[in-house]
Amino acid sequence: DLETGREAAARRAWTNAYDALSASDAVEGLEPMDLELLAKSAWWTGRPAESIDARERAYALYIERGDVQRAAFTALTLRRELITKGEGSLAGGWLKRAEKLLEGEPESIAQGYLAIANGGVAWRRGELDYALSHLERAVDISLRFEDADLRAFAAMYRGMILIDRGQVEDGWAPLEDVSAAAVGGELGAYTTGVGFCNVISTCRALADYR
Repeated sequence: DLETGREAAARRAWTNAYDALSASDAVEGLEPMDLELLAKSAWWTGRPAESIDARERAYALYIERGDVQRAAFTALTLRRELITKGEGSLAGGWLKRAEKLLEGEPESIAQGYLAIANGGVAWRRGELDYALSHLERAVDISLRFEDADLRAFAAMYRGMILIDRGQVEDGWAPLEDVSAAAVGGELGAYTTGVGFCNVISTCRALADYR
């Protein structure tokens, strides 16, 4: 079941992955990385509560093992999923956990996603310059790590904030680059979906219907 679940997740065959990983979890429990796969498969098959539960279990195991970077990354993913469910207060709590974990830690992919999260908070408050400073940091971090999703998220949100500031040409270029990466299959499933949604909504906001 475990190997079947891993292989199905790699193919993005989410229903098969969910069934196999759930069966394996019921028998002997899963390692944290496999719990993350279970969470993904639950999310993509319309089971957000189960996804969050699996990620919370993965987070606890990472903390128990002293894996600060993975724990922080998982906390930030939990924040994202809780925001999607409209649970802002819980999402804020997971953001604070991630900040505390990464305090004094070396630069990492998780630090890049933390900068994106903090930029998003400032953006929603209308503090565009402050938001942009966080996204500039995220872009800077993304250039030093081989993570296509981080680079895409950092560039995409930086571009959208620039557009909100009235710098349409400067902001549109990174959005086009992310679009090309998404269409080309270079990004993860979630990043691809967010990229499509954000480019479409930006075109709509600019009345660029073509």
